[in-house]
Amino acid sequence: MDYFEQTMYWLLSGSKGAINRVRIIAELDKKPVNMNALSKKTNLNYKTIQHHIQLLLENNLIVERGSKYGKIFFLSSQLDEKKSLFKKLFDETIFVEEKK
Repeated sequence: MDYFEQTMYWLLSGSKGAINRVRIIAELDKKPVNMNALSKKTNLNYKTIQHHIQLLLENNLIVERGSKYGKIFFLSSQLDEKKSLFKKLFDETIFVEEKK
């Protein structure tokens, strides 16, 4: 398992807030959008989105284009290459959340 895969496991299944990050990435996989749209689509408040977006950017799971309020977020090429692992973590994280 490479470093990026370890980071994915940590951020998307092994830490607090993983379910929110999984939901954000799932939305970005459908269509690149800004933070305001992510907030509406995920039903998370804007500050929560800001926090998780910052973590995902710092760990190269997503990238941003544009400036200020026009910033749009996309999946990184690294995450795109590991989409099968993301789908596995998505299923595991959602399953665990549904059991609660």
